Amino acid sequence: MSQILAPNNSDCCPYLGSASLDQNIRLPPDAPGKTFTLTFWTYFYSGSGGFVGAEVSSQPLYTVDAFDHPQDEWYQNTVTWVQPSGTYYADVRFDYLIDQGTVVLIDDVVVTEG
Repeated sequence: MSQILAPNNSDCCPYLGSASLDQNIRLPPDAPGKTFTLTFWTYFYSGSGGFVGAEVSSQPLYTVDAFDHPQDEWYQNTVTWVQPSGTYYADVRFDYLIDQGTVVLIDDVVVTEG
């Protein structure tokens, strides 16, 4: 999937573009109180700058920066959370804030119990 980024008109970083991608996931009926793991792979092309943030049900949980790991390599990211009581869905969202010309890929997104 590719997405054209809208210009970011913030005063701090006008050269950065932003985008997001989210998916609502139905969890088992006994999900509240259980621990779940979100695993996904990221790939930042050489010379890319910016980051990808992961949140679950509007709770920011994790950020991977373009320079946290070697570029031009796939990197596995893992995030865990405890599902709140009374909720049976997890809205998994990825937010991107990246430099102009940056290419970042996300692949193999998986949610597991435990």
